[in-house]
Amino acid sequence: MTRSLRTAALAGLVVFLALACTRPPTRGELDTTQMANDMAEAVNDLRSINTELRQSIDSLALVVARQDTLLRHIANVTGVQVPPR
Repeated sequence: MTRSLRTAALAGLVVFLALACTRPPTRGELDTTQMANDMAEAVNDLRSINTELRQSIDSLALVVARQDTLLRHIANVTGVQVPPR
């Protein structure tokens, strides 16, 4: 066999293997991929909601701290005994 004939045979084999290994995805594979994408999207949505809830909790904690300080100031001015925190 000549060198060019070997090269052509090898190239033909590579092309054949490449075509044989590539096939369109099956319906099950497509469904699995879609489900994985949907689950990733749901996780991202939950992360976003979690972030919003944490911001709300932080904001509410700040409001409660301000109200607590205000009530302690009013209690001090009026002479009412307030138990320590």
